[in-house]
Amino acid sequence: RPSSSFGYSQAMKGTWEQYKNETGNKLAVRTRFKDSVDFIGWYNQQSYTALGLSPRDARSSYLAYHEGHDGYQNKSYRKKKWLLKVAERVATRADRYRKQLKSCPL
Repeated sequence: RPSSSFGYSQAMKGTWEQYKNETGNKLAVRTRFKDSVDFIGWYNQQSYTALGLSPRDARSSYLAYHEGHDGYQNKSYRKKKWLLKVAERVATRADRYRKQLKSCPL
C-alpha cells in the first residue's frame, strides 16, 4: 500500500507534522539527519508514555516504531514473522551495546 514515509527516519507525513508542532522545530526536514534522529527520540518518548514501554525494551520500541502506536496496540506485528525476527536482532544488538557501554571507564 502507498505510504507517506520518507527520509532517514521513514517518518509518516502526519506524524512528522505532529513532531514539528509539538517540539516547535518548524524548520525540521525529513531528509536532514539531525532532524530525523531527533524525531526518532521524540517518537520513542511518545511510545514510552502512550504505550507504557520501557526505554530499555528495544524489541517493543522497535515494533512500536515500525507499526505505529495503533498497530502496536493491535499487535499487528504478530502476523509478520519477518518483523519479529528483525525485532529480536534489534534487542540482541541493544543488549550487546548496553553491556559494552557498562564496561567503558568513566
